[in-house]
Amino acid sequence: MHTHSGTHMRAALLAISLSFADGALAAPFTPASDEAVLEVLPGAADPLARELAAERRALSQQPRDLARAVALAWRYVEAGRTQGDPRYAGLAEGALAPWFASAAPPSDVLLLRATLRQHRHDFAGAEADLAALLAREPRSAQAWLTRAVVAKVRGDFALAQRSCAPLLRFADALTATTCLADVASLTGRARAAEAALARALAAAPDAPAAQRQWARA
Repeated sequence: MHTHSGTHMRAALLAISLSFADGALAAPFTPASDEAVLEVLPGAADPLARELAAERRALSQQPRDLARAVALAWRYVEAGRTQGDPRYAGLAEGALAPWFASAAPPSDVLLLRATLRQHRHDFAGAEADLAALLAREPRSAQAWLTRAVVAKVRGDFALAQRSCAPLLRFADALTATTCLADVASLTGRARAAEAALARALAAAPDAPAAQRQWARA
């Protein structure tokens, strides 16, 4: 049985991965002059900055607290997604430092490392991490979702579709349909994809807002 919280988490994590994928395709920006203002850093009064700083200090006291490190890393990834700030990817990697370079890190770290490697265009590394994770946990819906995203970014739509297919067994119908429809829309089947999504959305009126927004994107 799929809970609403589990569905919300899958939708949120996929949204993060999709945003990182979009960022990976963006052209680099070259300022017109040395005086150009590239970014305004968040100040100490920024609630998110204060909260993340507090969590980072707590982690520094117990840097090998895996659950705390994973939670903070996902918060950094989400902050990078919402604020469009690539530095958060580096902070997320830093939170995972005790395990990041390991040949066989914990599963939660493998998923995060795949997401971060995708962000920095290391698609082969991301795919290797996802293959390792799926060998351990073949029922991991988020691993299949992330693999589909990486394949789509690389233009391997056949692999993307194959990665979406297991979601028909391991995820809810709206998640699976959205993944498959996203690939279909890029391979000349946009009308069929829209119809399938409309049916899936109508059948899931209680789906979390984040998931419904992702399905409509």
